[in-house]
Parts: sequence; structure tokens; C-alpha cells
Amino acid sequence: MAKEECIHFVKKVLAHAMARDGSSGGVIRTVVIEEGGITRDFTPNNKLPHTSWLETEFEAATFVPSGESIVVRDDGAAVVAK
Repeated sequence: MAKEECIHFVKKVLAHAMARDGSSGGVIRTVVIEEGGITRDFTPNNKLPHTSWLETEFEAATFVPSGESIVVRDDGAAVVAK
């Protein structure tokens, strides 16, 4: 995973958790530690990633009946194993 992709992922995950936690503080502080130095970032509440379940970035969930399994193919798609 590229550094920028990782930072976006971490902020997205934290924003989702913060949406369900009333005492989180409402901001994200990230620190990237690399061989060449340390980079600090502050994301205020009004710049947090959007956390709607309706986002196009995510695929719709599929109901999997009890007793069935999900298999993730090489292309990254998840399918119900029959």
C-alpha cells in the first residue's frame, strides 16, 4: 500500500470509529515515521473523511446464509462458496 493510500485509509477508519464515539475529540492527528524523518498532520473536524454507508467507494453488502462461506478471488472480488 502506498503511503498516501495508507494515510487515507487510516483517516477513514478513524473517522468511522469517531462517528460512533461521542468522546473522541473530533480531530485526527497522524504521524508518519520514515527513515528520512517524521511527518505530523492535523485534520480538524470539518475536514474529516465522509463516513456515510452510501459512499460509492464501498460495494453493497451481500447477505450470506448461515453455514455458507465467502471466498475472496485473486481479483479481490468476494463470492459465496457453494
